[in-house]
Amino acid sequence: MGFKNEKAASEEPAPPPGTDWLLRYGFGIELPVFNRNQGARQEAAALLEETKLDAKLAEETVKRDVRLALKRLQLSEDALDGVRRNLVPHAEAAARMAKTGYDLGELSLQQLIIEQQRLIEARTTLIDTSLEACRTRIDLLRAIGD
Repeated sequence: MGFKNEKAASEEPAPPPGTDWLLRYGFGIELPVFNRNQGARQEAAALLEETKLDAKLAEETVKRDVRLALKRLQLSEDALDGVRRNLVPHAEAAARMAKTGYDLGELSLQQLIIEQQRLIEARTTLIDTSLEACRTRIDLLRAIGD
């Protein structure tokens, strides 16, 4: 819609009075003759690229999670092996020796109780490390999708 003063651009005589103002109204429609749905194509291409990037990110995340779970599993199994091979057998041997020393009257009851307490702590550590190894196995299975 528009309203403008229509003056002659040439050297012709001025239009008669009352005809130099024009009022126009209406609407315009833009017809995409050469567009051929380019916007939707570009949107689909962008969505496809975003989906590819999301898939790549998910793949890298799974790889990282699996590597971390494997490392944690190796560490927890090494710790469990150390407790099984060293800590518990030494604590059991010390408790047996303390019991023998107590029976022979060479050690006090307090010393026997201390060695038995150390044996209990070693076995508790064995249970805790076994539990941690089981948890890391579960984490690994979750990471690989089993």
